[in-house]
Amino acid sequence: MLFDYQYARLVLFPLRHRSIIFLLMLVVWNPAIALSNKQDTEFTPPEMQIPDDYEIELVAGPPLVKHPMLAAFDDRGRLFVAETDGVNLRKEELLEARNRFIRMLEDTDGDGKFDKSTIFADNMIMPEGALWHDGALYVISAPYLWRLEDTDDDGVADKREKLVGKFDFNGNPNLTGPYLGPCGRIYFTGGAFGYDLEDAGGQKLGASSAAGVFSCKADGTDLQIFGQGTINPVEVIFSPAGELFTTVAIFDNEGGRHDALMHWVDGCLSKQVWGKPLLPKTGHPLPAVCRWGQVAPAGLMRYRGAGLSDEYKNNIFACQFNTHQVMRVELERNGASFLPTRDEPWITSSEMDFHPTDIFEDADGSLLMIDTGGWLYYGCPTSKIAKPNIYGAIYRLRQKGMKKIDDPRGNKLDWKQAPSQEMVTWLDDPRPAVRDRAIDTLARRSDESVGALTEVIESREKNSATTIQQRRNAVWALSRIGNDAARDTLRTALSDPDATVRQAAVRSLGILADGPAILKLCQILQSDTPPVRRATATALGKMKHKAKGSTSSIVAALLKGIAREDNDDYLLHAQTYALIQLRNPDATMKGLASVNPRVQKAALLALNQMPDSPLDHQDVIVLLDTTDPVLRTTAIEVITQHKEWAEKIAEVVADWLADPNLDQENRALAKAVLTTFADDSDIQPLMAAALEAETTASETKMLILDAVAESNLEAMPDTFLEGMRQLTATKDAEVLQRIVNSVAMKDTDKLDDALRSICESDQFEDPLRVSALAIIARHGGGLSDADFELLVDQFDEEVIPLDRIRAATALATAGLTREQTLRVADLMGTVGPLELPVLLERFERDSAPVVVNVDVQPAKAKLHRGVAAYQDEPQEHLAVWNSWDPMNGKGFLYLRASDGAYSGLSLSPIDGADLRPYNINRFDRLIGDFVYNGIEGGGGAHQSFENHFTISGFKPELKYDIFYYGSAYPKPNARGAEVTLTSGNGSETREIRGLQPENKHYEEGITHAKFERVKPHDDGTVDISWKSFRNDKEGNFGILNGLTIVAPADAEGRNPEIAHRMLDGMSQSTALSSLQPERIEKLIARFPQHVIDKGKPLVEKLRVSNENQAKHLAELMPHIGNGDPQRGKAVFFGNKAACHTCHRAHGKGGEVGPELTLIGRIRTDRDLAESIVYPSSTIANGYTTFSIITGSGRVFDGVIHRKHPTPSICGWQISLKKKLPEKISRR
Repeated sequence: MLFDYQYARLVLFPLRHRSIIFLLMLVVWNPAIALSNKQDTEFTPPEMQIPDDYEIELVAGPPLVKHPMLAAFDDRGRLFVAETDGVNLRKEELLEARNRFIRMLEDTDGDGKFDKSTIFADNMIMPEGALWHDGALYVISAPYLWRLEDTDDDGVADKREKLVGKFDFNGNPNLTGPYLGPCGRIYFTGGAFGYDLEDAGGQKLGASSAAGVFSCKADGTDLQIFGQGTINPVEVIFSPAGELFTTVAIFDNEGGRHDALMHWVDGCLSKQVWGKPLLPKTGHPLPAVCRWGQVAPAGLMRYRGAGLSDEYKNNIFACQFNTHQVMRVELERNGASFLPTRDEPWITSSEMDFHPTDIFEDADGSLLMIDTGGWLYYGCPTSKIAKPNIYGAIYRLRQKGMKKIDDPRGNKLDWKQAPSQEMVTWLDDPRPAVRDRAIDTLARRSDESVGALTEVIESREKNSATTIQQRRNAVWALSRIGNDAARDTLRTALSDPDATVRQAAVRSLGILADGPAILKLCQILQSDTPPVRRATATALGKMKHKAKGSTSSIVAALLKGIAREDNDDYLLHAQTYALIQLRNPDATMKGLASVNPRVQKAALLALNQMPDSPLDHQDVIVLLDTTDPVLRTTAIEVITQHKEWAEKIAEVVADWLADPNLDQENRALAKAVLTTFADDSDIQPLMAAALEAETTASETKMLILDAVAESNLEAMPDTFLEGMRQLTATKDAEVLQRIVNSVAMKDTDKLDDALRSICESDQFEDPLRVSALAIIARHGGGLSDADFELLVDQFDEEVIPLDRIRAATALATAGLTREQTLRVADLMGTVGPLELPVLLERFERDSAPVVVNVDVQPAKAKLHRGVAAYQDEPQEHLAVWNSWDPMNGKGFLYLRASDGAYSGLSLSPIDGADLRPYNINRFDRLIGDFVYNGIEGGGGAHQSFENHFTISGFKPELKYDIFYYGSAYPKPNARGAEVTLTSGNGSETREIRGLQPENKHYEEGITHAKFERVKPHDDGTVDISWKSFRNDKEGNFGILNGLTIVAPADAEGRNPEIAHRMLDGMSQSTALSSLQPERIEKLIARFPQHVIDKGKPLVEKLRVSNENQAKHLAELMPHIGNGDPQRGKAVFFGNKAACHTCHRAHGKGGEVGPELTLIGRIRTDRDLAESIVYPSSTIANGYTTFSIITGSGRVFDGVIHRKHPTPSICGWQISLKKKLPEKISRR
């Protein structure tokens, strides 16, 4: 599960046909669920609502189980439960504690309740599912898929095999499984935290962070990806015909974040892809079958038994953690997939700590449901506080009057001696456990059972009394056998009168890659029902090495199938994916010559993703001349992936830019191409020339400016400056806004004078002038009196919040006089909660020391794991190193928790052999970096770095602290250094031993050396040299892993007069609660004691205010139902609260925060009251604020608006969206 959160509840929906059942009352009065002496008599089950014709009983509670999550039965009726100890732990803590386990529950007296508990497997990291198969328990527990076997039948696993791994993890639930597919393969899900997978046979699948559905054989070999894309697929079920479903967390964020029920097709990507997938794109991402809000999906099942009434046959039940309910879903076929005819709550609870995590069928047809209790809060917005004392339990649901099934697991049947001719009749048994065991047993008999199974398949021709279910299950048994005789019969099943039998046969032959079936499959592709055709395309895609001779006939059949008018996304995906898998470029090229745009699109996408494809720019450019918008867009996407085509594309671009009457369609094409190729040496001059040319249409110039703003350029190229400078003389506000947007995105101080002319002109609206002034301020530029007053005038309720924030940001960053700084201090008492935290940065910035981080970056390497510290900056969240502070030991913990792979410290590129200044943001003196590479021309490993360099650029009149870092992470053979620093103080030498595994903290003399109050030489330089530490066992030159240089803060920045005025202002503020007390406390600590004493009451006032929030909410709750929707709407869309600035409702508003139209369906009253009254107290999962550093040092703060394998989109407060390159540092 991966849990999500949104902010406000608008409507409560009453449930119909429910009866409230108080389980505690049943425990007391109903002997059917009286607790035995093995149950905790103090345990109070939660209140639940269930359908009127159902009853519920507690079958396992504390102390038998306390924190169950997911579970599965074996063929003896023992229940294996993945369980935790109720403690939320992160990765390193889990690796050390290993306090999770698999519990085995047994019902020894046959009364339907469990009374015996055994720990089947302990010392596990994070078990998230269970499957009994082939005499063993399969479990997904990061970082591996395991097979656990109890060889001596004592109830404890004594044999553990790692089958597939490794999955990364961070403590949040992330993996589920495994599950047995009808063809005998094992399926499991997850991977959002990253993985690099290898199967039991040593086959490597690849590394990615795109979660998905995976499968392998039961022995752990033949690992495959079934599909990828969503944040977290949860559980797997199959339709009778073998179609695969999961629920998924964060399926998309269109109109708000949504979880969903999804039908997966082999090789598919979901509609929204998170992370970089290993699967190719077919152009047809799959939609949701059921699309919910942020419900946090958990357990999933399809009802297969006969215990419940017929209306429940094949119903799907889905647990939802956040909303405390279980959904009931009915599906009907629609094209090649399904649509819901029923999608409604089936079990609900108003109890905040009721969290259903699994639901599954027992052999007697009743349902078991797991409530995990209140322990889990990692990643869960509705459980912000862990409550391990609120235990979970397992419950049984029965329909009233439900008949008792004799021998539900078929234990009375003679499984060893029964002939196969008799056993095939059990394939149609009403008991699912019997049917499943019959399939498995017949498959294990292999050759011995093929004859009997063939008789079942061929019985339709002999008018024998077989059923669809029996023939379909015979197909599944034959698919597991897979020998020549079984395949012959499966090919016969392709002619079965029932579509689901044919579909099962097609799927089986595809998994077996049965070459002799190709001709028949190509015929089926043209003639059968959409679901069978979809499965057939999937099967044909697996025949690359099975076709006699060329696969050209298969490709031709697929192209013909794509041309049909009755295709949907599922069919088109399956056929396009098959083209990609077959890798026959010559045959596929014929599709480009088709007159059908669908065929052209499929062929283009397939060719573009084939190795050694003959696809050329000319093949794609001609496709731009089409009236089909989908094909045109696809052609543009392909073009933008081929930078090597830029020279040829430039000819087309030149024509576009010179056209004074460029139509709307070509404008869209031109923008897409220019956005992608804005950094290309052939395209960029054309764009610059068009900006400068008087003959270029104004609309085209704006198009170019938009492309620059949205491109992957890391900084504004000088090429565009002259054209932009000329355009600032225009009176067209729309053009000027585009210039401001472009400079805001790509940044340069070389246009500040031109931008100032915009600020000084009162003929333009204030938002444009303030936006331009904010850029100048960001560069440290000063403000005239008129500029200053313009910014102050924005602090008015009638001004939209975004402009107020822009003004506050400008005042926090500009170079101010003392008088202006004091005015800002006074403003602290009058501005609102949006502006106050921003203005406080003014005083944090002025009083902070200057800290420069120096990192060693090997050439062509990933971001180097250097360490750094920011000793005295209160806003730790603004830079990774701010919160590390290695001197107190936190740095080592962060590195260890990241498994040595943390990448958020430095993006310093290699640039020659000199150490030179390289600013993270050249206009922000608080954060900087240096680049060092000791090898002339760059490159080399640590051991080959030169061991001497000079740092220049110091101010001779100041004294600096310099930290020299050696080992970044522990090594058994420590790598140390002897460091000598020569400055105006003379020479000083320090020794660093090097970090070893037994070291728990960064310590001076082990990880780093500290040189205090270093006075530079008169020329502003300091010399540093190092050599190998005397005990260095690796014989290198000594390790330089990074430096931190700390200069004192400016004296004016710590002027007590300014601090007093700031505190006076804040003491009068009605928005004080928008600040954290720790932030103020850290700030005033930089000043003399009398300032600290004055600030302490303010800090204490804030702390008390925070503590009173819970009490205030409790007082509000009785009145929560008396709201006025119309007044609420006015507040939401008004400028004072300005909810609509970030949030969207009923199609109106911003997209920075969650969409709120349907929020009332998935949040409790208290959750929503807290989010409305104290909006800063909670952050929706998926809307976490990131600071993103680009390679050129630009810093963007905001939320991830949209994620793609390549560039992501970052939305933030100034209502612009920044496209970010793939290789970024997220912190």
